[in-house]
Amino acid sequence: MRNLLYFRSNLRLHDNLLVKEALQTGSEVLFIIKLQNYAFRPSPKSKFYWETIEDLRLNLRKKGHELILFKGDSADYIGELQDRFEFKNIFVDQISAYYEKREIRRIENKISKTIITWTSDRLIGKEDLPFAIEKMPSIFTEFRKIVEKSVPFYGSSPVPFENCAPLVHDLENLLWSERPKFLSPNSLMSPHKTAFPFHGGETNGIKRLDDYFFKRKLLSHYKETRNGMLGPDYSSKFSPWLANGSLSPKFIWEKILDYENQVESNSSTYWLKFELLWREYFRWLYEKYEVKFFQKNGINNKENLIENDCEVLKSWKEGKTHDDFINANMIELNKTGYMSNRGRQNVGSYLVHCLKQDWREGAKYFEETLIDYDVFSNWGNWLYVAGVGTDPRSRVFNPIKQAKMYDPNREFQNFWLNENGSF
Repeated sequence: MRNLLYFRSNLRLHDNLLVKEALQTGSEVLFIIKLQNYAFRPSPKSKFYWETIEDLRLNLRKKGHELILFKGDSADYIGELQDRFEFKNIFVDQISAYYEKREIRRIENKISKTIITWTSDRLIGKEDLPFAIEKMPSIFTEFRKIVEKSVPFYGSSPVPFENCAPLVHDLENLLWSERPKFLSPNSLMSPHKTAFPFHGGETNGIKRLDDYFFKRKLLSHYKETRNGMLGPDYSSKFSPWLANGSLSPKFIWEKILDYENQVESNSSTYWLKFELLWREYFRWLYEKYEVKFFQKNGINNKENLIENDCEVLKSWKEGKTHDDFINANMIELNKTGYMSNRGRQNVGSYLVHCLKQDWREGAKYFEETLIDYDVFSNWGNWLYVAGVGTDPRSRVFNPIKQAKMYDPNREFQNFWLNENGSF
């Protein structure tokens, strides 16, 4: 019995319930993935994406399987594969966002078959939530207190490959050989003090976790260093691997518990779990409000007086505003695809509250550039900063004051505003 598995997110083999189910219910499995449009435009984001795809392909090959890459319409492509191989089951990552749900419906209509979906990007299963989605607390603190008290946090799940064979018949004409020329070894090199000098893929994500936790025990000081701005070790930097699913949130949670048992348990180990709960919160918040995540007045229908001045937006995107701290953060984003949490709050607040621009333009630009972009955390955080989300407090940051607090010697600003920050 043949199964097809279409990767959209969760680009990993560890703790992947979709992969596990496909292997356990099939005698042969074919793995496929659609290449995103942005993968063919030179950027740090596309580089990280290709590294992730190539690592997934290599890890599958080690298990005797192949990863088929394709471009174009997924419904048409899967329809052709279904006609050719007659798959018993088709498995697809479940993503709650609008376009991803619409893609599932299109594939089902094309092949006249119900697709099996599975969610593997969350800490909490829907069946374990202590409230109905429509009654979910909109304030993060209320959500956190309830789930910490009453929700079971399960460990990661192993994925057995032993009893399922790869689908190897007539695959030659499906194999992808094209690779963008901009991915040569010395292309898109990051500045030497970049906050994210790491490569994409499950292998590198697990390596970073092991180094940050158990080799150098940096987790013990996470809470004290997390507002840093230069270098790779002020925070965990797990978010890019979490965003495309090459690291599982359950796997990270499980390793935090291991660290607390083997090394120490303190406010820093708790704080990383706290940050994972923020990520979880935005996913369930989207389930409650859906399209309101993308509307001008947000999820609370708060009147939002905004402008759309192309020149002002351009100056913000290029790091050419009247504020050095804002500019340094935007230059870092453009050159590396990454920005610190402290930087994101400041540039977001500056765009909305100082420049009076549409917060959605900022969210869209982050979507284009961030290597750790995911729809729920990105749009949820922009709602929050813009004051049209669930936060009852004002989130207006004074960048001059913030710079004095978090970059008192101007090391961060000087690095990104002079020639040392260039490639």
